[in-house]
This record gives sequence, structure tokens and C-alpha cells, in this order.
Amino acid sequence: MTNATPTVNGSRNGAHSEPAVPEPDLMWESLPPAVTQRLGEPLDEGLVSHRKGRGNRSFAYLEGSTVIEQANKVFGHGGWGCARRRSVA
Repeated sequence: MTNATPTVNGSRNGAHSEPAVPEPDLMWESLPPAVTQRLGEPLDEGLVSHRKGRGNRSFAYLEGSTVIEQANKVFGHGGWGCARRRSVA
């Protein structure tokens, strides 16, 4: 997996230079070292699911239950939360 923005005919395919949603303050300094170490580790590729899309493209994603399980492993049960920032249609 890469973080590169896909290009189509030399265009960045509608990508914006500034994020549409401001980056949240993650308060890294207040996290225990064990947590920041776990967050810095690469994600096990076996946790990533894939689906086929239009044009014979493949999309990688994490299932909700996988995200919850991993958050519980890193932060502990009840040690994390989430908020819906925006919808993608």
C-alpha cells in the first residue's frame, strides 16, 4: 500500500493540497510510551480486507470490527472513542 495520490492523465485526480477536514490534535505527548510504540508499528497486512471496484480496481479497507479490536488492544477497553467527522458518498 502507498500513500501516493493517484494520477490520471497527469492530473492529481481532484486531490487538494490542503485537507478538507483539519487534522485533530492527537496529543501524542500525553500518551504512554507503550501506546505510541504500538501506534508506530506497521499494521498486519492480514487485517486488511480488499474488494473489487469499477474498472477492475481493488480497494483496501479495514472492517469496523477489526478497527475496534485493534483499538482495544492498543488503548484498552474504554480507553478510546470515536466521532463521525464527515460522510463520504
